[in-house]
Amino acid sequence: MRRISLTAVGLLVMVPALWALDDPKDKPKDDKPKAEKPQTPQEQFRALQQEIMKAQQEAVKEFNAAKTDEEKQKIFKAFNAKSEERAGQFLKLAQEHPKDPVAIEALGWILMRVRSGSVHDQAVELVVKDHIQSEKLGTVCQVLGQSPGGEKLLRTIEEKSPHKDVQGMAAYTLAELTKNKSESEAEKQFEAVVAKYGDVKSGRGSQTLGEMAKRELFEIQHLGIGKPAPDIEGEDIDGKKFKLSDYRGKVVMLDFWGHW
Repeated sequence: MRRISLTAVGLLVMVPALWALDDPKDKPKDDKPKAEKPQTPQEQFRALQQEIMKAQQEAVKEFNAAKTDEEKQKIFKAFNAKSEERAGQFLKLAQEHPKDPVAIEALGWILMRVRSGSVHDQAVELVVKDHIQSEKLGTVCQVLGQSPGGEKLLRTIEEKSPHKDVQGMAAYTLAELTKNKSESEAEKQFEAVVAKYGDVKSGRGSQTLGEMAKRELFEIQHLGIGKPAPDIEGEDIDGKKFKLSDYRGKVVMLDFWGHW
């Protein structure tokens, strides 16, 4: 039976006026509700995120309580449909506040979760139109590695972004995408990352793009099926030093173990 899984995603301060200290009977009452202060773009973004998290929790609860696969499938489809609707809200937020930093966050949210369709395509267009100069595009590049239409946008970002770190992340993500299609082409692209963006911080701890690309190159060049195993040096149980290459041409079983 196929399993269906769901993933997860004010304080009012009242300051009395001086006249409020007078007898309230001497003042006319204002029954009109006070207009709420408009939310900032960032507050709108966080509110949408909270709505989604709440919806996820409710959907998971309903999903776990469902008795049949049909009920679970119905819950799953309803949640996805609601997610697409919320993606439209994130798109609207980015459209209405193109100069606000929250716009690129909203577009990144869309590109991570919506892989195709009108909302996805509009998000891609907005990235190129309004945010190609953004320093935050590096995070979006990582997301595009999971997007079916991400390759074209990544090439545009590498070509047009004025920021070396953003260009580097676009180039690295492109190489990762290419690896699934052609290892020989990916090898060239990872080598280009080392040469051009080797010193760029990856955003994943203290690693640089060069260090990450070199690991990928090692895997492509040495760990593929049919390629010679990397040489290993060590000591046997008697303390005698040896190399794996000493046993070339012989059947060798490697047993890796450890205890912590």
